[in-house]
Amino acid sequence: MIWVQICQTQATTGYCPKNYCRSVIYPDRNVRNDYIPGTSDELNYVREYPNLEKLEIFEYFEYINNSNISTTELLYLDYCKNLKELTCSRINLTILDLKQNNELERLNCYNNLTKGSYNQFYGSLKPLENLSKLKELNISNTDIDSGLEFLSESIEIFRCSTDYYKAKSYKQKLQYESQELKTQLMELKQKKEDSDRNLLNLEMIAEIYYQYKLNLQEQLDQSEARNQELKLLSAKQIREFAEKESTFQIQIDFLQNENHTLVGSLAIQLKQNKLTNKQVQSQIGKLKKDKLELQEKLIKSAACIQKLKSQKQT
Repeated sequence: MIWVQICQTQATTGYCPKNYCRSVIYPDRNVRNDYIPGTSDELNYVREYPNLEKLEIFEYFEYINNSNISTTELLYLDYCKNLKELTCSRINLTILDLKQNNELERLNCYNNLTKGSYNQFYGSLKPLENLSKLKELNISNTDIDSGLEFLSESIEIFRCSTDYYKAKSYKQKLQYESQELKTQLMELKQKKEDSDRNLLNLEMIAEIYYQYKLNLQEQLDQSEARNQELKLLSAKQIREFAEKESTFQIQIDFLQNENHTLVGSLAIQLKQNKLTNKQVQSQIGKLKKDKLELQEKLIKSAACIQKLKSQKQT
């Protein structure tokens, strides 16, 4: 069997309801025969104390005939969500589930070496990583050999004393873990340096990108100003072209009208020229006829003169 001392914060006198009970020795005479001695079922009794804040569990030799009888796991602790202090020693503990006991501040798993037994709570401290409020931890004479990195920063007292051989082994493991932590620290420092360099490179890239962005913005502003100037110039040229087009259209209309006038005048002139030419041709014909008649007359006159000369000579 095991000794269970259950403590709660509220002090009482006389009969104490379990919800307010400050301390209890288990198993007592009334419940001693209700459970199988030496099994974890004995701790089913803990469920009847929902407001429990302190729990101490020891091997109680007065009630046992076989000293090898003990419990290996603590069940029903998830019913004690307000538990702040837990002591479990000399019970060959191998399983301790404290996932639901986030309020725990003190955990004692030490062992009394004069009894010749060792607490078999072994392995790593990883199961304690959720205990963010843990201030005091005692794992003396246990087989826990790793997992210091899982302990909360809230730890103020840490006890892990043991015999020489375990101390040597534990020291070697601590040295190994310390070396691993140093290696991890060096790796972290190297990663930090790499990160710093990467950050510096990123800052340089960001600066280059920023300057490039400024240059692009400046070029964009210049392009926008040039585009605005081109728009104004284009609008001015369009207005000038419209004015010239209007002037040209007036000149074209004037020339077309003048052309129409000239064409009309030319037609009249041609008609007059045709009439004049006809008259001239008629006069030329008449002159030619008169010329012929004159030539005939001259010929006749010459013949007459010649005849007269001939007559005169004879």
